[in-house]
Amino acid sequence: MSDQTDFEALGRYVDAKERVSRLESERHNLAGDIGRQLKNATTGSGSYIRKFDHVKLVDSAQQLQAFNEQLEDAIEQANRYAERAGKPLIVRS
Repeated sequence: MSDQTDFEALGRYVDAKERVSRLESERHNLAGDIGRQLKNATTGSGSYIRKFDHVKLVDSAQQLQAFNEQLEDAIEQANRYAERAGKPLIVRS
């Protein structure tokens, strides 16, 4: 067995891990925005009703789906190279 670092695997792992971090942040921010949008649909009283943009919600949900799919792909790629790069697997809970 060789103690040499597999730099190709390390580079691919680091690239995928950076994408994971970016996509996780984007997903988090968008999910928070969706929560705020939904809050507007559920707050109000008899004297006023908040305006709710359902088209924006649908667009946001589709974007959230795309972020999540990209995130899963990036996690899969990072984990594919983790062992060869000597790095830990990304675990999901």
